[in-house]
Amino acid sequence: MTSILKPALLSAALAMTAISAEAATTGLTTGTATVGPHNNGYFGVWLTAPQDMVYGFAIGAGETAEITASGTLFIGEGTTVGPDGAFFSATTGGVFGFEYTPLQEAEVDAIGGDGGPDMPNLGALIGAFVPQALFDSPSFAARNTDWGGSLASSSLFLVGSALSYTAAEDGVIFFGLNEGYTLNNSGGFSVTYEVGAAPVPLPAGLPLLASAFAVAGFATRRRKAE
Repeated sequence: MTSILKPALLSAALAMTAISAEAATTGLTTGTATVGPHNNGYFGVWLTAPQDMVYGFAIGAGETAEITASGTLFIGEGTTVGPDGAFFSATTGGVFGFEYTPLQEAEVDAIGGDGGPDMPNLGALIGAFVPQALFDSPSFAARNTDWGGSLASSSLFLVGSALSYTAAEDGVIFFGLNEGYTLNNSGGFSVTYEVGAAPVPLPAGLPLLASAFAVAGFATRRRKAE
């Protein structure tokens, strides 16, 4: 009886390990999005040739999205940037002192001013989180509230070439560019995402339990052989 039971327990433990590992890796949603040279969501100044931000994906509360981006964007002044953008300053030329990026607009909206002479991550890939209720509104538009849209500057965040993003509530992610002056832009970014629940670690004792059953089964077979 004992020699039959222990191998059975070993098989059950190994099955539990396999099921737990599978549960930690399934249930993911994957996809892509393309951000063009003018998709700044009407954020930033100097604002020229703006277009709405681009729909990315839906995400649930507590879910984590792994986002990666590639591609190049020509932003004028003989400059091409990747998804992380580039640093510019009015003190070194290339931009005007009164310009500010979409990411800087939240600070400008909160405390005023012109964003200062520096423009970090100019041309970078950015995102905006939209709560589900706002997205479901019939009047929703993926642009700046200052231009009749539904997106507040405070909803923007830097994505860059890679980002792990966890949502605090149900909603939708949109993508865009961290530049106001897009008139002479060309190129864009390709975005890949993987969305799902945060990985569930295996119970700490489960692999040890499986090992113990394996040892017990081996010892039983050895005694039987003797």
